[in-house]
Amino acid sequence: MRVLGAVRLSKMRDESTSPERQRAQINAWAQLHGHAVAAITEDTDVSGKVPATLRPGLGPWLTDPALSNQWEVLVAAKMDRITRSVADLCDLIEFCDKHGKVLVSVSESFDLSTPAGRMVAHILASVAQFERERIGERRAEAAMALQKAARWQGGRFPFGYRPERDAKGWFLVPDSDAAPVVAWMAERIVHGQSASSLARDLEERGIKTPRGGKRWGAEVVIGVLRNPALTGQVRWRGEVVRDNDGVAVRREPVLDDPMWGRLQTVLDQNSQVRSGRRRDASLLLRVAFCGRCGSPLYRHVRKLRNRRYDHYACAARLASGGRKCQEPYFRTEVLEHVIEAVLLSSAGDVPMMIRQVTPAQDRSTDIAAKEEALAHLQERIISAREPSLMGFFPSASIGTPSPKPGDMSFCCAQRSGCTPTTTSTTHGRDQIRTAW
Repeated sequence: MRVLGAVRLSKMRDESTSPERQRAQINAWAQLHGHAVAAITEDTDVSGKVPATLRPGLGPWLTDPALSNQWEVLVAAKMDRITRSVADLCDLIEFCDKHGKVLVSVSESFDLSTPAGRMVAHILASVAQFERERIGERRAEAAMALQKAARWQGGRFPFGYRPERDAKGWFLVPDSDAAPVVAWMAERIVHGQSASSLARDLEERGIKTPRGGKRWGAEVVIGVLRNPALTGQVRWRGEVVRDNDGVAVRREPVLDDPMWGRLQTVLDQNSQVRSGRRRDASLLLRVAFCGRCGSPLYRHVRKLRNRRYDHYACAARLASGGRKCQEPYFRTEVLEHVIEAVLLSSAGDVPMMIRQVTPAQDRSTDIAAKEEALAHLQERIISAREPSLMGFFPSASIGTPSPKPGDMSFCCAQRSGCTPTTTSTTHGRDQIRTAW
């Protein structure tokens, strides 16, 4: 019979089930039983939860008729090298039965043609699936423990930070080069610069993007400044990581909370729909008028022969093409300079009142963090309440006082001298009747 070997390894560092060892076991089994090895598929860095038909190595030999006709026996070193899923094993056994093929595990000797053999195979697959799920749980628990210690697990890190190792492991600390860039970007946005303009400034300064590129854009700028990790927040799967007291775990921040709050407020305002008012509107709009026809002067910019001409022109002349008014154009810088000089000479020494606000110390962010931690603790308290208490008083809610002794007759079968009685009491909206 022709043998198809299946080699699988989740991690290349797994020495006990290395591809070479699995391949040697398959070849030895085939030689012992007098079979020829048609091919040995290899799937490295592939989890056992991936179905056999979807693996890059083994999958085509199961789904492609031209390849599936080249073997009769599917052999693996161990059952968990074939699958760690009971459902996948059932599908594989059904496939083998349908196409007249045999499934063999070298380490576990069982005959899938008998009910007992199938039972053993299902038990082994169940154990393998349980171990896979436990591995996932242990990894998740270890990852959460690292997050609670504000340690870095690897992978991409926020712009403004860099990984640094000490005796306890890897941590993220503010980068001496990128952190000042983030602070400067936040200052520019808070002071009114647009994200597009800031992106051009970053490109002109030669500052690399978070992925090491040269082309910044408004989306990249906003993406950097919207990342809550800049405040030192540690997040896991989109949720804020909290310690046992419900307080958010934090590392050294790149932006402090007051600056973060102002920055997000400005970004929110910039993302709102604008009224359409232009920032480069004419300085003398509805201030300067035509001396001939009385129409307002509009700022008129045009380009001729790669030169830019900026003038104020009569609205009637622009609308009629010069037929209704022949007032000449006025150069923008000349007219604005003249009117500015006239205004300052007549009213430049007039005192004016200005409003100056001295900001108070903002504690709203700290208060919000404490309230969030308190809400988290309340949720934990609710979930930790004893089920027996909730069963006795189904209508009770948080804040409802516990019943006092005597509110309800209670009898334990183990208490001596217990006399069967029938009582009725009311708690909240529910009437509880007990009988012994």
